[in-house]
Amino acid sequence: MRLIAGADGRRRIWYRADEIEQLCYSALFTAGLIPELPRCDIDIEAFVEKHLGADVDYGANTPDDVLGYTEFREIPLIAVSRSLTDAATAIDPGPGIVGRWRATIAHEAAHVLLHGALYGAPSAETGLPHRRPIRCPRATFEYPTASRDWREVQANMGMASLLMPRELFDREAASAMRTRGPILPPVSASEPWLDIVAGTLASRFKVSKQASRIRLETMGYIG
Repeated sequence: MRLIAGADGRRRIWYRADEIEQLCYSALFTAGLIPELPRCDIDIEAFVEKHLGADVDYGANTPDDVLGYTEFREIPLIAVSRSLTDAATAIDPGPGIVGRWRATIAHEAAHVLLHGALYGAPSAETGLPHRRPIRCPRATFEYPTASRDWREVQANMGMASLLMPRELFDREAASAMRTRGPILPPVSASEPWLDIVAGTLASRFKVSKQASRIRLETMGYIG
């Protein structure tokens, strides 16, 4: 990790992809939240509430196009859209909604992990911590690879690392792939059975099918 100057003159934090993976895994390990088989799903609520020690508002009144935000202050505030929480905690909400809710929490947790050093430093003028919020629009989650905001790109990478730790996901993905026969990754993205594999992994990790498929791609299982 290193600080760099952006084109606008503002400071940015640059991470290698493997640094994000390691930082997230170390945080989960320190928190004692790496699940033991047969479980694979991360208790992301315990992570933000107990390990990060953040104030969490699961019923935030946000604009329709904002699923959550992080506000950097002495104790970080993580806010999640009330409508998303209501949908995820309804009777029989469906795995897609629950996955999006968990992804939103993990995405905001990644902001705290990755960007706290940038926003948490006291202001030179006031001596008080910055309280600038990072608002995460719905499009960040619907089109996670299309964001032009470097913070959102990094937070999406952190979200995947927190909900689907690389070593654990690698083992489960290889197991799911073996059910299709002897396969040497990467496989073509057009293979129809990939939808079944992505669905199996989504169920195991309690994420959306879209999130598990993107993880398969970034880890080299899909060409």
